Amino acid sequence: MKSIDSKCKKEIPVLIIGNKIDKKDLIDEDSLNDFIEKHNNIPMFKTSAKNGINVNEAFDKICSMIIDSEEEKEEIMLLESNKQKSRCC
Repeated sequence: MKSIDSKCKKEIPVLIIGNKIDKKDLIDEDSLNDFIEKHNNIPMFKTSAKNGINVNEAFDKICSMIIDSEEEKEEIMLLESNKQKSRCC
């Protein structure tokens, strides 16, 4: 996350994808939950590319987050544009 924060000028949509859920005990669940909580409850998907579990759902979520982010940017730009137009002289 530090790398993302340091290299990106703006907030960008982020989610965590944990692949290979068909295998057991690959990550400590408590550590994962602490990380997610510490980073503003980032959406997390446990997936299995091998079995096709949650792969489409993860892509749908990140696409939705990107679209929402772009819509928010457009709204902000529109509001700023309207403020500039309403100024006198």
